[in-house]
Amino acid sequence: MFKYYHPEEPNEDRTKMITFKALMKDIENSEITSFVAEKEMTGLIQRLWEHFDKIKDIFKWEIGTANKPYITLKHFKKLSRDYKMEKDSVDRAIVGWRYDHQWPNKSRLSRCDYIEIIIRVALFEQKDTEGAYRTPGEAVQLVLYYNVFANAKWTEGFRFRHRHCFHNKIDEFFYRNLSVIE
Repeated sequence: MFKYYHPEEPNEDRTKMITFKALMKDIENSEITSFVAEKEMTGLIQRLWEHFDKIKDIFKWEIGTANKPYITLKHFKKLSRDYKMEKDSVDRAIVGWRYDHQWPNKSRLSRCDYIEIIIRVALFEQKDTEGAYRTPGEAVQLVLYYNVFANAKWTEGFRFRHRHCFHNKIDEFFYRNLSVIE
């Protein structure tokens, strides 16, 4: 069956196109359009696109270390403290997120929910500060730079799988049974 299989050559343009489609699908699956004006969406999408690979890697790190395909709200609140986000902004963002999704008991965040809550926090933090109002894209970029990227743990996907996912369980088993093996 695989006798004539030839893997595709890596194509950077195709990879970027697929990644951009993933970002657009995340935006489509979230409620971002309900609280960001249509004329400001372009700037927001551009800012998210600039940082999307790193956002994905941070999310992969968090779900990988939690051993679940999602982040719980409790875990996100802990992350928000680690990210040094304002507690009031995080609480208001979570209430708005739950209200827009009509799920008062929803507690699992997918990647699109994670991005949506970060955008909500960014808008609340920029609304509360003195000075000029920033666009949603600028607000998100500031929160990403000064809160998330500065304080988050992350690694590139391939290295994460090999250093954390594949070896942890095997190493624990090996070390527990080392005396029997020797």
